[in-house]
Amino acid sequence: MLLATLVLILLLLGARAAFTLPPLAPTHHGGKWREHFDYQQYDSFAEYLADEQAFIDQVYHALQSVVAPEEKYGVNSANSPYLENYNWNASFEIMPEGRPLRGGVLLVHGLTDSPYHLRAVGQIFAAQGYYVICLRLPGHGTAPGALVAVRHADWSRAVAFAAEMVLQKLRENGGGRFAVGGFSTGGALTLQYTLQAIRDNRTVPDQLFLFSPAIAVTPVAFLANWHKLVAWLPFYEKFRWTDITREDDPFKYKSFPKNAADQIHLLTKANRSLAQEVSADPALRIKMPPMLAFQSPVDATVRASALVDLFNQLGNAHSELVWFDINYAYAGRVTEKKISTLTPDSLNHAYAIYRLIFASNRNQTEQPGAPVKCYASERQPQNPELNLREMPDLQPLSWPARAFALSHVCIPISPNDPVYGEYASLGEIPLNGLSGEKGVLDDLADDTAEFQRIRYNPFFAWIKQRIEYAVNH
Repeated sequence: MLLATLVLILLLLGARAAFTLPPLAPTHHGGKWREHFDYQQYDSFAEYLADEQAFIDQVYHALQSVVAPEEKYGVNSANSPYLENYNWNASFEIMPEGRPLRGGVLLVHGLTDSPYHLRAVGQIFAAQGYYVICLRLPGHGTAPGALVAVRHADWSRAVAFAAEMVLQKLRENGGGRFAVGGFSTGGALTLQYTLQAIRDNRTVPDQLFLFSPAIAVTPVAFLANWHKLVAWLPFYEKFRWTDITREDDPFKYKSFPKNAADQIHLLTKANRSLAQEVSADPALRIKMPPMLAFQSPVDATVRASALVDLFNQLGNAHSELVWFDINYAYAGRVTEKKISTLTPDSLNHAYAIYRLIFASNRNQTEQPGAPVKCYASERQPQNPELNLREMPDLQPLSWPARAFALSHVCIPISPNDPVYGEYASLGEIPLNGLSGEKGVLDDLADDTAEFQRIRYNPFFAWIKQRIEYAVNH
């Protein structure tokens, strides 16, 4: 009884604290923006795309007259996501031109994001002869209120549909390699798809590509659903939200409902059980495809160490983990808790047979702009110690001035991106500030005007090179 009373008091205090948030806008009322696509009715992905684009257009049309003109829904907004009359929050497909079809890949974006965030990655696959589907997850690409009631099972159904569309295209064109991959939550969903295919004896992807994947999230994420005990009351409606803000990012929600955190927590929990089931059965374990993953160890959104655990559990000799170190020009300002996780030794497990690529300037001159080099692990059966050899096929790159680390959000974004890239308004580093990841520097608060999360990956050329290597070997 005492515990229940204490929980209720904490809930009520938290609900009252929600009243410090800005007022709810039309974009935050979830029921109005729910979507209900019957995936079984579509014979091709092109048919689905037409219906999806019509739905998104309908949402934007309904909002354009009831939101601030600078928000992305405005007809003449500078933040509009419409490029060449297409809203790039929608799903898209790419059919490679001028060469035979060699394979197909399904790409899935992250939580509160949109397919646009994987456009550059999709272009890499298409240039290698792959048919590409980049899927918009239910609840995304329209209004953030759509995430208030969405369930991770809705996302899984959408992923299964899009994967079947890729397989259908391969069958129509005589076969080819089948790959899946995703960023953040999309990584968790494509991992789930792969593990379920192994368990259920369905078509298993030939390769799995992961970009800052959500293998595990913050341990307190399970608290995200507690708001439901009181949020149904009109007086406490804002308690559904962690952030309520203006929507002026063309391809990402800035407002964040608690239900979104709850759903990714439930998804990662289910994936841990699936991974344990597959790894425990040698007949299933051997079906696990090669994984190629890209991760910064200082990730404020997902637990980077959980990706290492996944590789130790399910990685094989053809798997590769690309680990982007911090900029050691700022090592003296990184919190001790963060810096302790950055050594190659922390990734060294004698029983791990996957390949580690460690990108770092820790052995270079520790000055801003110091070159970053890639080192590949080499293990011999008679010598289980981890040895790192510089990779001559990867040219050294350098950190941008005033950048101290990669962030969770930047991993799949090219410096040339017109929205989030090096010279774009949403990606440009402040002249008098620093750019990196939240919670890394011990003398810089997250809310200071001197700091922003870096939005593009200065080492994207290495991601391109590793994807090309993976699909050609």
